[in-house]
Order: sequence, then C-alpha cells, then structure tokens
Amino acid sequence: MRRSPLTAYTPAPAFGRADDARIIAWSAGDRSHERFMARTLSHVAPVVFCRTEPALADEVAKGGTAVVVVEIAEGAVPAIPSVVEGVKRRCPAATVLGYCWLRPAVSAQIVACARAGLDALALRGYDDLVMLVRRSLARERGDDAIVLLELESMIPASMLPWARVVLERVREGPNVSVVSRALGCGPRTLERAAHDAGVATPARFIACVRELYAARLLAYRRLSVEETAERAGYPSAVALRRAFRHEGLVAPADVRTPARYAAVRESLRRSLSSSAPSLRAAIPQVTSRMRAARRSNGDASGRSSDVDVRSSSSIT
Repeated sequence: MRRSPLTAYTPAPAFGRADDARIIAWSAGDRSHERFMARTLSHVAPVVFCRTEPALADEVAKGGTAVVVVEIAEGAVPAIPSVVEGVKRRCPAATVLGYCWLRPAVSAQIVACARAGLDALALRGYDDLVMLVRRSLARERGDDAIVLLELESMIPASMLPWARVVLERVREGPNVSVVSRALGCGPRTLERAAHDAGVATPARFIACVRELYAARLLAYRRLSVEETAERAGYPSAVALRRAFRHEGLVAPADVRTPARYAAVRESLRRSLSSSAPSLRAAIPQVTSRMRAARRSNGDASGRSSDVDVRSSSSIT
C-alpha cells in the first residue's frame, strides 16, 4: 500500500510539546494531585512538580515556554492566591492556570486568585484542561503555533505536518515545490496525497494557511497591512489584498477584531472542504472500436453480442 508523504515530515514532536516547553505544576506535596497531573498532561509537555514556593519561583525564573498550573482547593497551605501572587510578582509575564471543582467552598478562593493575577480557570467536569494548557503553550510560542492548533479542527490529521511546513516557512512565501521538497516527495505525489485526504489542491491549501496566519496577525497583533504582508510572505500589501479578495474574504484592513478573525477562519474552513475534489467512481467509456470488437467476438463465438447475461443471483 502506498504511504502518504504527508505523514513523513516530523521535524518536532506532536504539537504543543516542544523541546523547551514544560508544565510547572504546584503540588505542595499532594500525591493525588501529582498523579492526576502526570496522567492528564504528561503527553502534552514534561511536567515539573514544585512542592515549595522557593522551588516554584526558581522554576518560573528559568524562562522558556512554560505555564504554571495550580489546583484551587479549600484549606490549601500555603493559600493558593498567595502562590499565584508570588509567581506574578516574580515573573509578571508568566501564564498561570487554575483548575478546581465547582463547589461553593472554593468560590472565594477563585475570586482571590483572579485578583492575584490568575490568567485562566478550568472547571473539572466542565472545561478541557488539556486544551487550555495546549492553547497557553501555543500562545507562548507564537501566532504560528496558535494557527496550527486551530487547523486541527479544520483539516485531516494527516495534513497537519504539511501545515507545519507552510507555517515554518511562511515568511518565504512557500509554494507547492517548497512544501513537497520539505516533505521528501514530488509535487504530483503531493497532489495525489491531498486528493486522498479529501482536501483542496496543494496550492489552495497553502494559500488558505497563509491567509489564516495573516488574519491572525491583523486581528490579534494589530499589525498594519504592509507589516502583515511581509510576515506572511506576500511581496506587497497589494498582493495580500488580492489574495483575500480572490478567496472572497473581507479586506485585510477590516480584520481587526477576534469576531472578524473567527469569520475569516470559518470562511477558509468552508473553502477547504468545498474545494476538495469529489471522488467519483471511474466509469469506463465505451468507444466505437470497443463496440466493433464486441460484435466480432460475439460472431466468432456464435452468440449475439446483444444477448443479456443474467447474474448468478437471478438464476433459479
């Protein structure tokens, strides 16, 4: 069986798990909490457990791509709001996430943590802690990681390595030849693989990924159209406007809010699915030469070529 070349490109571990990414978990010596964190988040990034506040402060001070995860519980010693405040005081740019059960006893703790600088909260049984951590790590790494995470719900899993290649080389304005060379195959092989995956043509796919990345820069980084065009690999702002207009999107200057970005993302998702080539059954075309060959074969065997042959299921 022919293996798709799209899955052959693996320059890094699974998304959200980079070499320098880590999860700093405040456990205070709670073994049950440590087991839960190791079971839930170890496949996203390495988990470093800190049992004292000085150890937590030292781990945060190391920098790199990291998020701090704390469990908000009643009666914790030391108090979780003071732990969050200490992390924010030592490193204001650090991302601190909290998770807890939704109970009346911890409501005051949640409010106190929010005042101390808690960035996000996941309620156990309601929210997805894994996705919250992955989005936080992606936000630490940059807009290309966020776009790659959002593409997971828009394209087949086999196409994610392809999207990673495009985003890694987005400033260069990658085309089909560049992407196929990075994947270790030829352009025609890439086209067949894209057809098998049920997505758009390679050129259309690359264009949609670049446009989504450009929309992210416009909406969240508030860059000018000229700066966005340069970062997304377009030769000029005119080329970026032309690409958006060709895709039926709003003008780049109008993509300035998360709502507009969400609308662009949904439009590109529909474009990727609607432009996928339809898989039609191959119906052989009967030519005049084939009809003549059938007639001659029927005459040679003494049977008429017009005799209908019944299927075995119709024979009684």
